[in-house]
Amino acid sequence: MAIGAPFGDTIFCEDIREEVGGKLSFMGVYTGAMVVPALPFIIPRLCLRIRYFEPHTLSNAPISIKVLGVGDDSIIYEGGVDLSDIRREAQALESSGLLDHLSSDLKGQVLSEEVLLNFERLVIEETGYIRVRAARDGRVIKLGAMRVTTQVELDSEDEVVADKLNSQS
Repeated sequence: MAIGAPFGDTIFCEDIREEVGGKLSFMGVYTGAMVVPALPFIIPRLCLRIRYFEPHTLSNAPISIKVLGVGDDSIIYEGGVDLSDIRREAQALESSGLLDHLSSDLKGQVLSEEVLLNFERLVIEETGYIRVRAARDGRVIKLGAMRVTTQVELDSEDEVVADKLNSQS
């Protein structure tokens, strides 16, 4: 199956460790939301594993990746991804005939890049989302987001849901 548009994902966690054999281990992976005790809050350490994928047939337009902070959309990371070398290698390999034994669905479908980030002492002033975005040819590609909230806010939301459920019965 070929992909038609760029896409990606992000893992938000407390630590990323490189293991023997090149494997990565993700410690303290956030699932859904990071719940902080109160605001403002300093996150001692936040790590992100960002993956970006695109069809090998796209142009060599530059790709930028941004991590946007909670609330005011301040840029807490900005960097570029350059797939031009990988694209040239994939095209050379494909035209060499070395991939002829593969089904056409598998030949040179996707180029990818991985970015590992480590933030130390990240200050959170309000609830909201830490968002990861890529930009390519004027198009924004969503690569993930993590909600940052407080226990008080979660409890308040639970009360609203409970009230709605009770009013329906």
